[in-house]
Amino acid sequence: MENGEINNINDLITYNLNIRQFAQDVIENCEGPELLRAFWKAITKVTILDPTCGSGAFLFAALNILEPLYEACLDRMQIFLNDLPPHVSGVENTPKKPHPQKSKDFREELERIEKHPNQKYFILKSIIINNLYGVDIMDEAIEICKLRLFLKMVAQLDDVKKIEPLPDIDFNIQAGNTLIGFATYKEVEKAVTESLDNVFYNTMKSIKEKAEDATVLFEKFKEQQTRHGGIVTPTDKENLQSKFDELEDELNHYLAKTYNIDLNNESEYENWLNSHKPFHWFTAFYGILQDGGFDVIIGNPPYVGYSKVKKDYKVIGYETESCGNLYTFIIEGVLKLLNSNGICGMIIPISAFSNRSMQDFQNFIKKYPILHVSNFHQRPAQLFEGVLQRLSIFLIKNSKEQNVKIYTTSVIRWRNEARDILFDNLVFTLSSQSHQQHILKVGNNLENSILEKYQTHKEIRYYLSHKNQKLMNIIAYRTAGGGYWWTFLNTEFKTQSLSNKVAHFDSVYDAR
Repeated sequence: MENGEINNINDLITYNLNIRQFAQDVIENCEGPELLRAFWKAITKVTILDPTCGSGAFLFAALNILEPLYEACLDRMQIFLNDLPPHVSGVENTPKKPHPQKSKDFREELERIEKHPNQKYFILKSIIINNLYGVDIMDEAIEICKLRLFLKMVAQLDDVKKIEPLPDIDFNIQAGNTLIGFATYKEVEKAVTESLDNVFYNTMKSIKEKAEDATVLFEKFKEQQTRHGGIVTPTDKENLQSKFDELEDELNHYLAKTYNIDLNNESEYENWLNSHKPFHWFTAFYGILQDGGFDVIIGNPPYVGYSKVKKDYKVIGYETESCGNLYTFIIEGVLKLLNSNGICGMIIPISAFSNRSMQDFQNFIKKYPILHVSNFHQRPAQLFEGVLQRLSIFLIKNSKEQNVKIYTTSVIRWRNEARDILFDNLVFTLSSQSHQQHILKVGNNLENSILEKYQTHKEIRYYLSHKNQKLMNIIAYRTAGGGYWWTFLNTEFKTQSLSNKVAHFDSVYDAR
């Protein structure tokens, strides 16, 4: 940073620096209240989504990352208040206290803590209500996710008598099919247009007004739990739920029409609802999407072939449908929900960036100008213990930048004892990835230099001979499984006994 090499968040990622620790250091050492206010506003408003949250592992990790940042802000607020000069009231012999209007917002935030069992409990509750959002197709997983977050809060209590009503996060963590439903206003507009003629404008206006009303209620619902005493009545929740249910029913009818479902056939419609479990991001998180979208989207989407679920539900309108795997659909779908300056990070199979069958996904992902991809082998250790699968972790930074920049690592092998320092030692390289369809695993500048030289030549297939050949001008090579080794022999003599593969060339020069 002193050398001027770090200018933005992407640089912190590329150099693999600890962004959370950097933020905490800035908070703890900031000298003016304005910077602290900016940080507090940012971390209390940041929206984090796991679109296939399961039992909540990624949301739980996000909670642990945000907690020390909240704590650092609150501690720094207290220091600023303690350092305020005394207020002179003009009345003799009265205690000198800080001016009541100076840093009033800091004082109000700290006073809110006193209404809760302790500061840590208040912080965790605030994060769970304000920052974390998740969706999963399994109802059981959603309940486990919520329970997991609640248990983290309750664990902060040293006296059972201090327990207060747990926050209601049914509208933060929801059940539904991430792949089926309306994500954006444009998608709703298209479906309504195809269903209606002259009443189109009034219908869209009505849907938008209902969504806005529900969002206002949702914000009040959250504030009641963090600012207004923590009590939410059954009536409060029923009113909010009825707003969302009404919207959901209306949108389900429009969506069903796109699936050619006969709405007059109750049985057919109910079967479709039960099998497809539509989830409408447009209404469920209307306020967030109106503000531009989620700031952070993270997760480990299911690596499931589309053919395995096609009998249960059908997806419509995905560019990556030819890839035939749910994780590509999920990534394509949720990136519509990402803020224009947001970041998305997911763990997916390494084949997503290299297999020919994934070309549509590779084309799609390259639309985003800044991409970091780290790659991990399955031996000797695995990212997910016991799962023998090579995986990649990608980070996409939404940006208005036009030139695509792709940063990669080599394929990393490590042992279990190195797991705790695995991510600390990642090295990203800005690599030349514009000449080929897939994304290569380039790990350093030397490899990138070799790649650039390689890209100036024709591919080997252009030099291969298709004539009848004697055993001359060949490359003979032996394979024993792609995950193990290749042996190459450039030779002009008989080598079949050493090889199970032979490539013929027209000239000795080409072979060499």
